[in-house]
Amino acid sequence: MKTINKSRLFIALIAFLSFSFYACRVASQDTKFSVGYMVEQYVDVSAFDLIMNDFNANHPEPAFTVDESLSSPGISRGLSIGMKGNNKWFSGGLYMQFPRYMTRATGIDSVGEDYYKKLKISHFEFASVCDLNLIHFKGFRAGPGFAFNLGQYWVKLRKDDVGFTDYSNVADKFLLSATARFAMSFGNYGGFNFDIVSYYTIPFWTVNLTDTYTELNGVTCPYSKDQMTFRPKFMGVAIFLSFKTNETDPDNDAFSW
Repeated sequence: MKTINKSRLFIALIAFLSFSFYACRVASQDTKFSVGYMVEQYVDVSAFDLIMNDFNANHPEPAFTVDESLSSPGISRGLSIGMKGNNKWFSGGLYMQFPRYMTRATGIDSVGEDYYKKLKISHFEFASVCDLNLIHFKGFRAGPGFAFNLGQYWVKLRKDDVGFTDYSNVADKFLLSATARFAMSFGNYGGFNFDIVSYYTIPFWTVNLTDTYTELNGVTCPYSKDQMTFRPKFMGVAIFLSFKTNETDPDNDAFSW
């Protein structure tokens, strides 16, 4: 990531965290620690299809002994960690999210040498969330919401499996994105919560994968910029467990329903 991007990310992150923490505290004095697991799928991976298909086509059987082939991003998985607050009509929170997808190619090439390529496709982001509890009872809340996300998108390549070989960044982009979501939350406002969230995320910018093609395949990319442009839109489902972290209500146990 270029220095200007690092500075921009740092400044935006400070403002983002300050606003999100304030919003979460205003939403509820019963702030909870929250941990979740995310499963998501990219909407369009046609740019990755071109990259992976060309690599696999250059490693054909029987000239190559193929153990594993590269595949375009399928289901990405990862953790989400943060804090959450509730009141009657709104729930809010701030989360760090770490979804990723990995694929690798292994085998023996046409001259009898082992080959190894591994790609890690991931995004790390901070998400500021606000949900509208249109349905709310004592132990259940549900409704639509939105999130504003700030983070970094990476494609990393590892070219061998010897020792602790480092990954090299073959795509690296600072991204802002917005998420539409629908959340169902089980548990009291100030106690333990179990949440199920479906979501759809749209980035404001795109990622160019020309360098990814060149570094992986070892040749100049034959495709146009438009063909190598990837917009990381994705849909997914996440589950969260949230635990009370303060004692503003001594009659409300952290695991009470």
